[in-house]
Parts: sequence; structure tokens; C-alpha cells
Amino acid sequence: MDWTSILVSLLSSVIAATIAGVFSVLIMKKQLKQTQQTIEEQKKKELLHNRPELEIVSYSPITEECGYSELDLNKTPHIDVFMCYDSQKSENEMKKIFEKSDWVHCEYVLRNVGIQSLYSVEIFSQTSGLVVFDLNEHQSSFPTYLIMNSHAKYQRRRIHQGDTLLLRLWYHKKSIYGDPFRNPITIILKDFDKNYWEQPINAPYDFLEESKQISPEERRKLLKKSYEN
Repeated sequence: MDWTSILVSLLSSVIAATIAGVFSVLIMKKQLKQTQQTIEEQKKKELLHNRPELEIVSYSPITEECGYSELDLNKTPHIDVFMCYDSQKSENEMKKIFEKSDWVHCEYVLRNVGIQSLYSVEIFSQTSGLVVFDLNEHQSSFPTYLIMNSHAKYQRRRIHQGDTLLLRLWYHKKSIYGDPFRNPITIILKDFDKNYWEQPINAPYDFLEESKQISPEERRKLLKKSYEN
């Protein structure tokens, strides 16, 4: 018996089987990776399809007429944002300039046209300086006192698909900020799956970008930045 021939034959078989096994493993890994990519892409498409998104239903430009619209404030979620860009003034000085006749506003009625309900809505300023927010939902007259803050968060009621949210942006007559090429206000939406979605708005103009997903870390950075303004 030619043991050399047998040994060579056995080694050849082992090598062939090993190579075939390696290729099989590589093919399986490739198929598994492709399957995972397909699943991830499908999840992204589904997430994008189900994303919450606001749409401007109506818009009122800045007007000299101050005061609140005739609305049932118990049924209409709303946020009033008072924007003051002079960060050098103290809180007491800010109170002195807070006279009704010195303030004007623009108004947006926003509808949730996405499938997802909104757990919360946050308003951030992208401009430097002090921003003052009033979140008293039952305010029926022009406020005389505001607590200074750097961003607003509305989560008193859930905003379901088709529901509207009223956003009013108030400006001091001497410091109306507007740049057609920059979005000074960013709206952050949080859905019930705890995903965050960003929609910049070119206030005080009539333009709202599409929503796009951002990470919790990006939202935290935005929050930190707003407190540093």
C-alpha cells in the first residue's frame, strides 16, 4: 500500500474540507450581515414613516396688535415665547422694560401630521442672548412678570395625530431678530418611544423644516448650548 499517496489524499481532503468550511462561514457571515443591514434599513424606514412632524396650518406675521387670540385655552395647547436679546440687563431691569405697548408677536398654528403622538415639545433659541419664556397655559392677559429661562418645554397634554399647538413668539419692538438664511428657533419633539426629532423654524418668517431624528446626546448638547447663551 502506498501510504504516501493515502496521506496526500487525506491531507488534500482535509484542506479541501477546511477551505470549503471557511468559505461557507464567510458566506454565512456575509448573508447574516446583509440580513442585519436589511432589518436595520427596514427599521429606519418604519421609524421615518412613523415620525412625528409639525406642519404650519396658519401663520400670522408680526403685528402691532398685542394680546391673546380668542381661543379656548383649556382645549388648545400653546406656548408663548418672549425673546429678549439683551443679556446684559439684570432681571429687575428686564421687568422694567416689560411693558405691553413695547411688545409685538407673530403666531403659528402647528398641527402634528405624523403618525406618532408627541410626549413633549421643546423650544430652543439658536441665537445668542437672553431668551425669556412664559409657560402659563392659562394666562388670559399680558403677563407682568416672567421667570427667565433658556428654553421651554411643553408636556402638560399629549399632542396626538391631527392635534394642533399654538406657538406665539413675542419680540421687543427694539430687538426684533430676523434672518431669512438662519433658523433662530428649533423645535424638539419627543415621541412615546423616547426618540427625539428636530424641526428648525425660521422665525419670524413662515418656514418650518421637515423633522429629522437626533440622538439624546445631540439634544443634551442643544440644551447645554441654550443655557450658555
